[in-house]
Amino acid sequence: SGTLFEIGYDDSTIEGVRDFVRRLLAFGLSGNVECVVSFETETTKENILNRIQFQSLMPIMKFSVEELEKLTAAERKKALEIISQHREHISYIETLLAERTAKGDPIIRPLEYEYPRKGFSDCDDQFMIGNKIIIAPLSADNRSRTLRLPRGNWFDANGKKIKGPIVKTINYDNYPFPLFK
Repeated sequence: SGTLFEIGYDDSTIEGVRDFVRRLLAFGLSGNVECVVSFETETTKENILNRIQFQSLMPIMKFSVEELEKLTAAERKKALEIISQHREHISYIETLLAERTAKGDPIIRPLEYEYPRKGFSDCDDQFMIGNKIIIAPLSADNRSRTLRLPRGNWFDANGKKIKGPIVKTINYDNYPFPLFK
């Protein structure tokens, strides 16, 4: 335990997402876990969902109920589905916190950390939570993105199996949450 740090997120474009992921990974590799994501972007419906996605698997999740009230019923339902991902992974996050204390492994990791020399050294817009979950965040202005998965069998948030290694473009209309395990 220690000081609670906030990592600012102020640009919801794809370049802003990359910059944020780089800072988040640097923070995680430095051994810090006591962080929350602070958002300084315009409060649009897309940004609200984007913020919740970023925070859903962080050790500490922070968002405003007032922001949820700005969403339509369908958007609120999607936001609550994303938030439920946090609840579903609490025991995994607690395990990672214990491992970090015992071994020093970062909770938030670049793919290169788990898959060294497998072509992920330049992957700056995805990250891992522990060694089992890959997060491929989307920007508020884009509904599709390139996904890079290492060798193995991965499952998206819908339970669909994706065999890696693979690099493919995915459309988030088909992926309710950018999570792969």
